[in-house]
Amino acid sequence: MYKVLHQHMLDKEALTLLVYDHSQFSQQPETYHSQIGYWIDLLHLHVPGAVVKLVGTHRDLLTPESVDSSQVQESVKRQIDEYRAYLATELSKLKEKIEKVKAKSEANVQRPSSNLTEFDPMANILQLEYQAKQMKNLLDNPLKIMPKIALVSCTEGVEGVLELISDMEMIAINKELMPTGQRYIPMSWQKLKGAIKKRPGYKLNWAQLIEALRGIIHHDISNILDFDGNKSFSSIGKLSKEQFEECRNRMLTHGEISRQLLLGLWYYLPFSTDREQLAVTYELIKDFELAYLIPQSDLPTSKTYCEPLMVVPWYVSIDSTPSDIEIYWDRAAEDGMREMEIVYTFPHTFPEGIFERMSTQLQQDADIRLDWANTIYIEPKTRRPWLDDL
Repeated sequence: MYKVLHQHMLDKEALTLLVYDHSQFSQQPETYHSQIGYWIDLLHLHVPGAVVKLVGTHRDLLTPESVDSSQVQESVKRQIDEYRAYLATELSKLKEKIEKVKAKSEANVQRPSSNLTEFDPMANILQLEYQAKQMKNLLDNPLKIMPKIALVSCTEGVEGVLELISDMEMIAINKELMPTGQRYIPMSWQKLKGAIKKRPGYKLNWAQLIEALRGIIHHDISNILDFDGNKSFSSIGKLSKEQFEECRNRMLTHGEISRQLLLGLWYYLPFSTDREQLAVTYELIKDFELAYLIPQSDLPTSKTYCEPLMVVPWYVSIDSTPSDIEIYWDRAAEDGMREMEIVYTFPHTFPEGIFERMSTQLQQDADIRLDWANTIYIEPKTRRPWLDDL
């Protein structure tokens, strides 16, 4: 789920530091994709043309022979070359397809079709041209990856860090690389800089880091969903142990989170009792496509404590079987609908979390929906379902 947020934090006009463990790469070159390649793909898709500098850490663990970044540079160049060659080939195929569709459309002269599985060829042209435009934009705006890789260490002496700072400053004042980089730094950043300077030393040790992150990052949800260990579910969420167990099971099975369970989870937030701030936070979660909101009933239900406020698709854990949706599929066939199968092949990389993000977007069109970990069944409202850029 964390990776889905990265694209929202990227800025094409900023210098991006791609940090990886060089000591691990020198011993296990096969970690290239997970450490570097994955992130280059992500940057290609979301901030084409951005300036990127690679930073290898753990320099203090390197042998004299492994203090060499040439293998990383070669791998990056190979990835970029393969990516651009692939884009050029796909763009050429797409242009040929557009011409064929146009020719077919002109030949048909808008022939009416009685078969719902037949598409008017002209209906595809705008979408194909949009794809071609996006692909050409990626080709015309390659990432500006700096050839020099910084190798640094955070041990005593912070080897390589001062050189990295100097390189970053030189990039920032280069108007060809960073045409919008010469701007005043907001006062809030000046205050942060002052606070950092007041700290002793150049780094946080592991214990300090854990303490700083303890209140804001929870990787193991089962440790948080503990009624006896986390008193906020009873004191703030006003849940009994039996009610809590029901809410907990619905969250970990169907991804459903009730308002009272959420209040218990968010006990540490300063605005956890501010209705207006909570409403803004709900909308932010929806806009980040982390969850979809459930319309709330005006009438009280018998189980208000577990009535879902939102659904987090990442927590839906039940896999579907053909029999699960057979009854709904058969009913659709009885209503005179035709069955149509659409298969989409991702051309380059499979975007992280795309199924879950599709699940959140489809809620805006859903009249009736059923969710499983690997399947979504939706009966839409009056208009056809659509998906925004994913």
